[in-house]
Amino acid sequence: MNPRRAFTLIELLVVIAIIAILAALLLPALAAAKRKAQRTQCLSNLHQVYAACVMYAGDFNDWYPVWGGHDSSHPINEIKGQHYTRYMFGPNGDANKQVPQGYMMKGAGGGGSGFAIANGNTDQNLGYLYAGNFIAEGKAMWCPAYSSTTGTTNALSMEAYANPVFISTDGSGNVRSSYEYNPRLRNAGNGDNNRKYQKTSDPRMRDVFMTDYLEGPGSSANKGIPFDAQHWAHWPSRGVMACYTDGSAGFTFSADAFYVATKNLYTDESSISLQLYNILWNCYQNAQ
Repeated sequence: MNPRRAFTLIELLVVIAIIAILAALLLPALAAAKRKAQRTQCLSNLHQVYAACVMYAGDFNDWYPVWGGHDSSHPINEIKGQHYTRYMFGPNGDANKQVPQGYMMKGAGGGGSGFAIANGNTDQNLGYLYAGNFIAEGKAMWCPAYSSTTGTTNALSMEAYANPVFISTDGSGNVRSSYEYNPRLRNAGNGDNNRKYQKTSDPRMRDVFMTDYLEGPGSSANKGIPFDAQHWAHWPSRGVMACYTDGSAGFTFSADAFYVATKNLYTDESSISLQLYNILWNCYQNAQ
């Protein structure tokens, strides 16, 4: 009877080396497959949200969901900063409170737009789709490429709004989407910052309707969005997912937009910031 032969140290090291080589070969492919699946889901989100906006408009005299009206300094659909376009509920309500679905708050007019205000808190923008049951799954308002470990400083991930249950306000009492919704302005930064497309009858050309959220976290003294996974949904790709006013959607890349975003963009309520965003939208509009 032959004695059982154990692995030698050399044989064990060879096996470990082979496993390491296979892992090095497979992991990038798996990561790429995951990114592709997330991009597909993001595309589905944009299609769902666009269709819901059209259905909403059918019930509210042709109006798309609106921003604003929570106080006298924020008129309906006056976008003083592009970050306004991602608010879904608030601003500054109770922290970590569930936002009810199927209940659209009433109390203020808005020209038949379905706009509502109650106790200082309002549905905003895409929040009306969730509140009015125009979209079944609230997670469609967030790009799945943002995980709970990325984008935390800007609350870009859907996990930021799942406390105690999904959808809930964050620690500051707000709900923000990871998409910039209907961001075009009539005359960006030059005295008319009203939304350009307030009704479905307004668009006269194929234009930007939604994109991944892009925020320059600096200021006029510290410009540009860092090119990393915390600030770019589909990093290491340099483009964005975008939806257009004709309902089409897809991954969009513009070298000019990427340059402006990473070198010049900053996000505040200044006319220069709004003009920089306008350049981005022009680039993405022309890229298709």
